[in-house]
Parts: sequence; structure tokens; C-alpha cells
Amino acid sequence: MKEEQRSKLKQRKLRSIASLSLIVSLATELATTLPGGLVCSLIACAPAHSDDMNKQNLDSQLADLEKRARSLKQEKNYKALEPLARQRLSLFRRLYNDGNLAFALDELADTLLALGKLDEAEALYQESLKINKEVSHVWGKPVPNYQTRDLARQLTGLGHVAMKKGDFKTAEGYFREYFDGVKKEERGLRAIHTPQATLELAECLLAQQKDSEAVSLLKEASQLNVNAHAFFSQAALLNKLADQLEKSGEKSQAAQYRAIASSLKRNQEQMNKSGLDY
Repeated sequence: MKEEQRSKLKQRKLRSIASLSLIVSLATELATTLPGGLVCSLIACAPAHSDDMNKQNLDSQLADLEKRARSLKQEKNYKALEPLARQRLSLFRRLYNDGNLAFALDELADTLLALGKLDEAEALYQESLKINKEVSHVWGKPVPNYQTRDLARQLTGLGHVAMKKGDFKTAEGYFREYFDGVKKEERGLRAIHTPQATLELAECLLAQQKDSEAVSLLKEASQLNVNAHAFFSQAALLNKLADQLEKSGEKSQAAQYRAIASSLKRNQEQMNKSGLDY
């Protein structure tokens, strides 16, 4: 039975080669009688169907990988997630050179960061950052058109890599770039990214015993008019501020911030359950 299958496969290959030879032969023959552009068009038609099939096959593979990766990510099973993230990135490199590729780079970098593979994670974040800064975060457009919030994942990822390496000065630089950019972009608006950017920078400052500056940033951010999408981030920020106030003996004020944080978390949980677009 196996011998019969091999024989059939060999016959199909021979027919494919014969078909290709016929196309080349016809094109050569027609070249003497038809305009060159028309001959090129005829030849170009041959691989088009194959390209479409390859694209469909790659899309199908990606859909399967994304489904499997989503489940592992929720379980925080990063060891099992790593090979899937690598496969996904390999496919994305064949299809894209824009924000889509940057996203796949970040997915693998996040996984490697969680596994402590810092050097490779750093290189991937840097590659992704370059794409979003120089190619454009707005997918498909040819010129840089990003805002700092579009670089959040790369800048915070690089910051966390540097912190894990003990290079707090470099980490602070990444977190400040993120913080300064979104704070400027969201001035006068209901903040979405500023709470998280503030929290990231404050935690880096606290790790360097720069407590006074960290608390000052947290207190300033506690007064922000926050978009509902940022309630969880703002709650985390307020709890971090409460931690610092408790250390300095300001327990009453800390309790007030914790109460506000609990209210924000409840509100966002309820809105998430409602399924409404808010």
C-alpha cells in the first residue's frame, strides 16, 4: 500500500513538472509573436493561485496557533507557550513588516521575559520598538505615525528587562520615556495610559530608594480624571500609594485611598460583565 502511495505521489510530481515545462515552452514560443508585456502577464498568472493558497494556509496555521496560545497564556504556562510564540513569529516574519510583526515580537518577548530569558527578550523588544517608531504603528501606512502609548509594551518590557538585570538607571530611562510621552499626550483628557505609566515609573524609583519622588508622582496621579478603561490601573496605583503612606504612619489617608481603589475595581468588573462598550 505504501509503495502504491509513493508511486502516485511520484506521478503527480512528474505531471507538475511537465505542466511547468509546457508553460515555459508556450511563453518562449509566444514571445516571438506577442508584445513582451502580454507574455509577462501570462507567466505571472501561473504562480498567483499558488501564492493565494500559501497565504490561506499560513492564515489557517496562525489561527490555530493563536487559539492554543491564548489558553496557555491564561494559564500562565509560559514554558509551553514559548514554542508556539516562536512558530507564530516565524509565520509573521513571512507575512508582515509592520505593526502586525511588532505584535508577534512582543508576544514572544513577553513570554521570554517571564521565563527569565532576558537577552533575547530585550533584542525582540528593541526590534519591535524600531518597527513602531520607524515604520509606523498604524498598520500599512508608510510613515511614522505613532504616539507614545503605541510604544507602551516595548518601553515597559525593556524597563522590566533592565530592572531584572539590576540596571535601574537604564530601566528608569525607559519608564520615563513612556511616562513623559503619555502624560503630555493625555493632558486635558480622561487618562487611559497615564496611571499605568506612573505606576511603572514609581515602582522603579522605589526600587532605587527614591521614595519621595515616587510618592509625589503617585499623589499627583491620584487626582487624575481617569477613563473607565483605566480603573484597574488607577486602583493599583492608589493601592501602591496607600502602601507608602502606611509605611510613613499615615494610616487614615491610606485607608481612604484603598477604599477608592476597591470602588474602582468593582465598577470596572461590573462594566466588563455587562459587555457594554464604555
